[in-house]
Amino acid sequence: MRYMGWSWPELDSTPEYVRRYCWDLMQARLSAEQAEHDKVMAEHERERAAHGA
Repeated sequence: MRYMGWSWPELDSTPEYVRRYCWDLMQARLSAEQAEHDKVMAEHERERAAHGA
């Protein structure tokens, strides 16, 4: 879980339920970030199309 900043020994010593919770939380965060990015890009494309570029 490099994204979480854990070393392999820390990951090995972490209970499975904690790893799963962190994984689920990380996936939710990444999904929200992707949705925001997609929203911004769609808005950019609409503005670009409106200006005839």
